[in-house]
Amino acid sequence: NNYAKSKLQDEVLLTEASNPYYILRLPGLFGGGRKSGIIYNVIVKLLQDTLPNIEDKQKSWSSMHVDDAAYVISQLTNKDITNKILNIGYGMPQSIFRLIDILKNIMNKNNVDDINVDDNWVCLDVSKQKEIIGELMFSWELRLSEEVKIITNG
Repeated sequence: NNYAKSKLQDEVLLTEASNPYYILRLPGLFGGGRKSGIIYNVIVKLLQDTLPNIEDKQKSWSSMHVDDAAYVISQLTNKDITNKILNIGYGMPQSIFRLIDILKNIMNKNNVDDINVDDNWVCLDVSKQKEIIGELMFSWELRLSEEVKIITNG
């Protein structure tokens, strides 16, 4: 899409400039009280025993809880990462199909029909992130489970 292309063009400009840089590539963020986005919408629809319509552009996708992203960024501020590009994330395969499957299991909603989408998973290479700050304290599945509790009780 045009947004992704423009971000890549900006990265090229930065890497070719003579100034020091570091580029953080963040996935889609969820949590923190946000009441929109794919994860929020799927949870709300599952509470209604249905699923949202998934657009083609959403099939290839990854996400991270806003608190985990903030933690990574705060840890990186104290490190020498000049002239690097870092993917930020959990480093595990993510897809809309997998998201829905995990949420259905967390919410005991196996009665809801599966969604008919290709499983176009994305797995960000976060090896540089892990090399610099180590493993994250929380997993994607745990953060999804917390988000279900917040939205269900909220």
